[in-house]
Amino acid sequence: MKHILAEEAQELLKNNQCHWLIDVRSPAEFKASHIEGAKNIPLDHLDDMVTEIVKDKNATLYLMCSCGNRSGKACAEMEHLGYQNAISIEGGMIDLKKLGVKVVEEQHKMMSIERQVRIVAGSLVLLGLLLGVFLNPAWLLLSGFVGSGLVFAGITDTCGMGLLLAKMPWNQ
Repeated sequence: MKHILAEEAQELLKNNQCHWLIDVRSPAEFKASHIEGAKNIPLDHLDDMVTEIVKDKNATLYLMCSCGNRSGKACAEMEHLGYQNAISIEGGMIDLKKLGVKVVEEQHKMMSIERQVRIVAGSLVLLGLLLGVFLNPAWLLLSGFVGSGLVFAGITDTCGMGLLLAKMPWNQ
């Protein structure tokens, strides 16, 4: 997998050398803020949409997300689809914003998927704890299940809850 730092991407953007800048975040995240000229192809729709949008499999594609995790996965998927010049931008939107790259932002800010995961996971742990103490101790298993899911997400850098939340109507 090829990757570049946000500083390198900043220079390429400044010099109009990123013909194919593909943002693999959810449509809601993209709508909230994105780099002007970027195409939004969400990671979970990449294999369906990219071949329709980018016909030339030798084109250099710059893939980005919030911080670089999803764009790294997208690069691997692009290589699997036959695109040989897919490059992940490490640091993604977070680092590009810090560097002062011009970003198109909506007035209504969208809550990030990561923040939604923290709210839902915390709520489920608290709910399991309260139900376990006041109703039936078996409800404590809910807290254990969510906790083990968070450990798994941390180890594998894959979050099932985040993928599920990204498909919710308010994130489309």
